[in-house]
Amino acid sequence: MLAMGDTFFRRSLRVRWRWWLLLIAGALAVAGVISQRWAGPAWSASALALLVAVMAPVLDFAKEHLNDREESRRTVEAATEQMGVVGEIPSSDPRWRVHRAMVEIEYQHRGEVQDHLARLLLAGTPTLLIGGSMAGKSRLGVEVARQVAGRRRLVVPQPPDGLAKLMGQGVPSGVLVWLDDLERYLTAGTFEPKWVDQMRAAGTAVLATIRSQEREALYPAGNSRNPAADVVGRFEAVRLTDSPREREQIAARMPQPDLAAGVSRYGLGAFIGGGYLARERYLDGLDTHRLGTAMVRLAMDWRRTGLDDIPGDQIERLVTRYVDDQWRSDPGETESEALSWATDRVHGVVQLLERATDDTYRVADYLLDNVDSDVADIPEEVWDHAVQAAATPLQMVAVALRAEEAHRPSAARTAFQRAIASGHEVAGVAWARLGVLEVEAGDVAAARAAYEAAIASGNEMAMGLAWSSLGDLEVEAGDVAAARAAYGAAITTGNGAAVGLAAHRLGVLEVEAGDVVAARAAYEAAIASGNEAAVGLGGYSLGVLEVEAGDVAAARAAYQAAIASGHQEMTGWAGSRLGVLEAEEGEVAAARAAYRAAIASGNEKVVGLAWASLGDLETEAGEVAAARAAYEAAIASGHEGAVGLAGYRLGDLEVEEGEVAAARAAYQGAIVSGDEAAVGLAGHSLGNLESEAGNVAAARAAYQAAVAGGNQATVGPAGYSLGGLEAKAGNVAAAQAAYQAAIASGHETMAGWSRFGLGALAMKAGDLETARATFRMVIASGHEDVVGWTWLVLGALELEAGDVAASRQAFQRATENGGPVADQAQRELDGLS
Repeated sequence: MLAMGDTFFRRSLRVRWRWWLLLIAGALAVAGVISQRWAGPAWSASALALLVAVMAPVLDFAKEHLNDREESRRTVEAATEQMGVVGEIPSSDPRWRVHRAMVEIEYQHRGEVQDHLARLLLAGTPTLLIGGSMAGKSRLGVEVARQVAGRRRLVVPQPPDGLAKLMGQGVPSGVLVWLDDLERYLTAGTFEPKWVDQMRAAGTAVLATIRSQEREALYPAGNSRNPAADVVGRFEAVRLTDSPREREQIAARMPQPDLAAGVSRYGLGAFIGGGYLARERYLDGLDTHRLGTAMVRLAMDWRRTGLDDIPGDQIERLVTRYVDDQWRSDPGETESEALSWATDRVHGVVQLLERATDDTYRVADYLLDNVDSDVADIPEEVWDHAVQAAATPLQMVAVALRAEEAHRPSAARTAFQRAIASGHEVAGVAWARLGVLEVEAGDVAAARAAYEAAIASGNEMAMGLAWSSLGDLEVEAGDVAAARAAYGAAITTGNGAAVGLAAHRLGVLEVEAGDVVAARAAYEAAIASGNEAAVGLGGYSLGVLEVEAGDVAAARAAYQAAIASGHQEMTGWAGSRLGVLEAEEGEVAAARAAYRAAIASGNEKVVGLAWASLGDLETEAGEVAAARAAYEAAIASGHEGAVGLAGYRLGDLEVEEGEVAAARAAYQGAIVSGDEAAVGLAGHSLGNLESEAGNVAAARAAYQAAVAGGNQATVGPAGYSLGGLEAKAGNVAAAQAAYQAAIASGHETMAGWSRFGLGALAMKAGDLETARATFRMVIASGHEDVVGWTWLVLGALELEAGDVAASRQAFQRATENGGPVADQAQRELDGLS
């Protein structure tokens, strides 16, 4: 009878854990929209005379406006004529900014990446090449531009505000706008996202590059948001990765063995451009040129503050800050010698410090990407000097944004205040970001004042950010009406990031207010904004909303929109949710595709869970090999919530396949994961496995691990099984302790069976009074699965005690439960007759 409860529990454990694994909904900021309605004037007959009177000046204004537009068009065309025709400008032309090659070799085709870029450029899609320094971004872009846009005229705006000036004259048409190192144009307030769309609509090809490190910096952790991220979101991203396979393919095409070896070891761009030599020279110099390498580290940090070129006098003031104390008095070389070493060309190609002007220097990009350094480690003194060295309002805001990222609020505040004092149009953006700093400092009144100043500035980007942030402030203050109004105002600014994210947050607000219709409209507006983050968040949140509303088709569409957004985090979560939805709908292929989209997203919070759920899906589909591979991938992901439960599910799979050793290893892996649920489930299952194999000591250890794990759902079953094991081994005290642990867990079924086990122990020991009392407690608990068996055993106890009437009554009650218990009880009654 003790084994019956165990069998019951093991059967009950066959539930699937997919929903538990993936329906983890965090508190996401979400979105909404306020529709704008405008009713035109109802013209009356008397108004027609007024219309005639006013038309003359209106027509004069229109004529002047058209003349201005024509003049702007001529200005733009004149500028593009001066730049030349793309196909006639060689890749060595300095306007392309292609790194000088250390070794001259024939251009090497970059495979599918190059073909994909060509298709995008032909289609007129604004495209952004992303990759590390010397990955070959500029060279690839030039090659493709010359190939597919060779007849266009080239436009290379001067950073940081050359593009703003160009767009101020009119949208260039039919040209190629080349934006190498896009971050140079992204200083806050100088690049409006809508310009990308306008150039595309005008038939202008837009091709840009950006280093991976710079793109990553646009998406800082936490709630901080860089306005420039919305500009990047308007481009189609093409990533140029350092693939070992591509290295080998290109190396195989090299005409000489030494070239092949260099490409294979360092990658094509780094080898041909000599980037690896810069890194090796720097590392070699750490011991032999302490002052020179200190200058290089200082220049790297200076770049990370948002300023490209460091003046020589700043090097003189700050360089000793980068020399260890023991060498500070005598670093072994003079400043002149150190600077000469740092600016020398290695193999005549690459320098650690490049001379930007007569007395300013810039560190090589390759070192920024390939030498360990963190913006958070920049000394306070360097920040102070960078803030004061920022010469233009745009530089001031750039430094302030980097200081924010580095959690240097004092430096950020000072830089923003300098930009505000300048009176430049970027002051609005500075006010908006200063408001964020004040919120983080806990000064709500100052934050509100800053946001209001940003709104009053008239700067579209600043207004959008400020209204959206003011909405957040009102939410925190509990003023729903004011928050709704602020988000609505942000939406009307037309600023891409502000529209999408304000709509998204308005959606959350409406959900909390219980207005599903308004929330749905808000999320849809967030999706329609086109902002990557807003589309991802809005699609995900709308999908959740539609699932709760029971609209599967709408939920599916919303999740798919989130996946298509390309937003890493939301692609992962939406793929996971969609996988669950499709699995529940019986759409195995669709569920499989959704889980794989979540896995491909690279979202570390989701990948392991998606693998585990894919394993469940393949298990249900009978695809054992695929399920095993998925569970193993979940375990390999290292995700805290996936490792243990995937190990447990893999153990179950191996048991079904008869692979005892593999099952044992999987369960043991789940136990050591430390995940409370997995420890309990795997510990109990491993205990059952070892018990059936006759390994009492191993079974005991596994059950004990499950009990110690503390998971309420499994302490009861494991404690009950451990009690049965100890009882069978004759360890009464240990059995009683195990049963008591199961009872204390409060497990609905196993608490009753464990009390039943205590009664059986007492009965076996001849303590009929304790046994009787214990069985009565079981019956009083009302657990249906155990009550019938308890009446049956109580009847036997009373018969042994000589109380036939009580025995008959107990057997009679046992017959009322039906099943095998009733049959056995009836036989006992028949024997009493």
